[in-house]
Amino acid sequence: MARTKSTAAHTLPLPYRLFFLVIEPISALVGAYYAHFRKADYLALTHPPTAPPSNAIPAGTSIVLSQLANLYLLFALNEALVLRSTSDLFVWKTVLFVLLLADLGHLYSVAALGAGSTGTWRPGTPSTGEMSPLFTWEPRCASPSCLAWALEDRAR
Repeated sequence: MARTKSTAAHTLPLPYRLFFLVIEPISALVGAYYAHFRKADYLALTHPPTAPPSNAIPAGTSIVLSQLANLYLLFALNEALVLRSTSDLFVWKTVLFVLLLADLGHLYSVAALGAGSTGTWRPGTPSTGEMSPLFTWEPRCASPSCLAWALEDRAR
């Protein structure tokens, strides 16, 4: 059944607009910057024991990190531009559902590090690793937004 175009514009609450139109796109851009321009730091934030020195990053790893940076850029543009272009709630829900699936895939990608090694979920507990308002995840960065917290932590 075809969906009919909604003519009623929805005004989303300010916290949603602020988070999905400003904070998340900036976090994705920070992730893109680190994955492409600061590869050694990105790898060290992901899993320090296996991170190579900055002058010894294999070409294949460098290429994959640049591809990852491109995907972070895609996420940032989707959120910043696609969601800004419409107030259609169906479009918002669809885009955010796809990004949720991508986030779950991103978290699954670090599952190989194991919850028993350096990775644990500790709701609301600050640590020396990365912190988000909802949880702390260590094995290092599980999303681009954690880079901001990780860098903040390093500066202290």
